[in-house]
Amino acid sequence: MGRIVLMAILALHVVAAPHVAKYHAEIRSVDARIYTVDIAVTIGEVALHKPSYTLDGDVLNRTTLDHAVRPGGTYHLSYTAAGGGHRVRIPLAVPEIPTAGSPGSVVIEVALPGTSVIAGDMFPAFKRNDSGTYVAELANIPNHVEFEVADADKVGFREHWLTPTALSDGAVLAFLAAGSLARFLLRKTRAE
Repeated sequence: MGRIVLMAILALHVVAAPHVAKYHAEIRSVDARIYTVDIAVTIGEVALHKPSYTLDGDVLNRTTLDHAVRPGGTYHLSYTAAGGGHRVRIPLAVPEIPTAGSPGSVVIEVALPGTSVIAGDMFPAFKRNDSGTYVAELANIPNHVEFEVADADKVGFREHWLTPTALSDGAVLAFLAAGSLARFLLRKTRAE
């Protein structure tokens, strides 16, 4: 009986903890060198007294919050970050409370200037939508995004497919195929 009461109290405590219900980051650049990051964080059913977050990397400018956020309320963060040229790594502000963990509760959008595209390896995996914006939907908040920027006219087979991720995936598939072929040949020779 005591165990059931303790489990019920723990369940109420976990439900009553503040959490991030929705996290939406918009990353934009006009010149593919400086990126503006606008983040909207919606809190769950429990108020958050002083929102805090961690931010890694070389951030040029950032805002902080000193007031409470009501249950279901949203607070906004904005800052700029240097992209670093061809290979871009942009830090994201990560709230110091957990996310709800539901699929799609974290949305990250990247809008690049002109004919620039994301080519090669990226983190997290972005998909390009009809408007040309790259979108990633996740269950948890990464501490950064990373991608390679290229001009759409100059992106070829090498930039799309000869990336470390694609090559390692290809190697795994080749090993699986070779192992399957070896097993098939061994069974065939044993049957004869």
